[in-house]
Amino acid sequence: MSLRRLAPWLLALAFLAPLGAAKAHAQVVPSYKVKISNNNLVGVTISNYGFFGNNFVSRSPSFEYPLGSGFEHMVRGGLWIGAISDYNDDKPHAYLVSTGAVDGSQGSASASATEFTPAGNTILERSRLENSKFFSPEAISEQDFVCDYVDFPAKPTVTAGEDHFPIGVKVHQETYNWSFSRFRNFLAVHLVITNAGRTLDSLYVGLYEELASGNKSAYSSWPPSSSSGGSLGAWFNKKLMRWDDPSRLLSEHYCQSYTDGINSCQYQIVPPWVGVQLLGVHPDTVANKRVTEYIMNYAPGDTTREAAA
Repeated sequence: MSLRRLAPWLLALAFLAPLGAAKAHAQVVPSYKVKISNNNLVGVTISNYGFFGNNFVSRSPSFEYPLGSGFEHMVRGGLWIGAISDYNDDKPHAYLVSTGAVDGSQGSASASATEFTPAGNTILERSRLENSKFFSPEAISEQDFVCDYVDFPAKPTVTAGEDHFPIGVKVHQETYNWSFSRFRNFLAVHLVITNAGRTLDSLYVGLYEELASGNKSAYSSWPPSSSSGGSLGAWFNKKLMRWDDPSRLLSEHYCQSYTDGINSCQYQIVPPWVGVQLLGVHPDTVANKRVTEYIMNYAPGDTTREAAA
């Protein structure tokens, strides 16, 4: 299957900063902000706290492709970082995780589902287009969104029953998009992760995504429900997932039913494929990194993953 068919949203994770000390900066009162990319065919809600999508709190694009079509493809997503750290004297060899999104039902506020905190009070928009009011010679694309966030101090109420012990990282996030040719079919995300705390070992970086395609224009109320979808029924549990290891590409497509294989999917209900792809890392290369994926079911209260782990 060609990459071009799977191009709607490609995630570029470029981890540029090795572990190092953080520079002092002026105190800024954090403020949780979101923006929606709207320069090309990919409409994604971007936050300044590690969360992607809008958790279906409104009909505005969460991950809509093509933008304006009503075809929605993601409920929520978020940056995930794990490491081993000498956290403190009581935890000399602690396995720590900070996540931008946790499992949850649709329709709740995304700021309550992240363990990251904005390091500023805005999302900077820049553009290479000279006729744009956001024109900046520092811009990379036609629409850049730039922000910073941290995983400290601890936010103990995000994951029920689990205290959050911050890893101590700062994240600089930039997203890029272009409107011409095949570039109009993806949004690139560039992350710079810097250690601002203790020595870390075995650092892993990932992306949590609840991909779920559907036609939101076919639902009379929002968030979608089995009663508001008419003949389409409920939104969830209707997906075909594929992982292409050489390309580091996870793809998803709407699949109404799999009773007779792909012949019963009814692709025409939501035609586009969507994907999330790791494009590169720095320093070093992807070839020297361990890249894995894990696809799992989710429902409120579902404990099957705990048993599998």
